[in-house]
Amino acid sequence: MNVSAGLATFDPAIANASRTVVAPLVSRYIQVLLQDRSLSWPVDPIDSTCKASENYTSYLIAGPYNTVVPWPFPNANKGVDIDGFRIENAPYYQVDMWDASLDTLGMSQSRDCVVYGGLDATRKYATMLYIAEQEFPGVLGAGWASCQLGYSPTNGSCLYPGSRSDWTTFIRFYRRTKTLVFSRSSFAILDVADLSAPQPQNITPTALFTAVDTVLYRPDKTAPL
Repeated sequence: MNVSAGLATFDPAIANASRTVVAPLVSRYIQVLLQDRSLSWPVDPIDSTCKASENYTSYLIAGPYNTVVPWPFPNANKGVDIDGFRIENAPYYQVDMWDASLDTLGMSQSRDCVVYGGLDATRKYATMLYIAEQEFPGVLGAGWASCQLGYSPTNGSCLYPGSRSDWTTFIRFYRRTKTLVFSRSSFAILDVADLSAPQPQNITPTALFTAVDTVLYRPDKTAPL
């Protein structure tokens, strides 16, 4: 049986087109993406500034079992003694992340920030998320602040935003091919090898916000249900 695997290049139009089908699944991934070893794997960073940072982390975003189509094991592990399944030379994403301080972060609240919240403007939790291109090509600055009094029911603006000083990060994306071994029973990644040379992947703030809009309620654009 021929199967395919790996992650295609990021396309926010696909996220928007399939939002009613995959939004619940993506919402779960958002919460556990970097902790779930069936979805991601820690690797060495690529960006030189990231490496020099005091606090940094880097992950391979793979989710290998979700990328295998068609699934070649319809009967689970019946009659099979080997649990591991190897995917060779498949494309995935790597993301480098390191601490950013407000004095080094290029960001305009009016231009780069978006408020997300619940249908109730003042009783439900709301947050202001910001993503902005930085001085160095391919590097994004990102972070969030809580809207401590909710958001304005008139224009969706954040009311009394909290401090952003502890929630700022620089991000850079890369494309790489690699060989992955994952467990067919637990779906956890077991090993990563043969990483190719990284290819920088420029993903714009607009593209990321387009994807986030499909899973979170944005009061300045989305009409209440």
